[in-house]
Amino acid sequence: MKNNNSPLRHLPWLVLAIIGACALGVVALRRGEAINALWIVVAAVAIYLVAYRYYSLFIANNVMQLDARRATPAVLNNDGLDCPHQ
Repeated sequence: MKNNNSPLRHLPWLVLAIIGACALGVVALRRGEAINALWIVVAAVAIYLVAYRYYSLFIANNVMQLDARRATPAVLNNDGLDCPHQ
């Protein structure tokens, strides 16, 4: 069986987080000078991607409690209709 929590699975996200941290570090260390907007964009995109990956997983598992084995309403109410009639 495939191990879903292998360290190699999280490696690209770790690299992306490090790139984002470096970009934020460059922005923070260059105070008083003109800052290239590309550093801010790289930092923002890296942070958003990492947050999307892990926070969406948290929301799906803990808040919405999504379960692929749970039957959908279409399966539970299999009445042959495509949509409810009013």
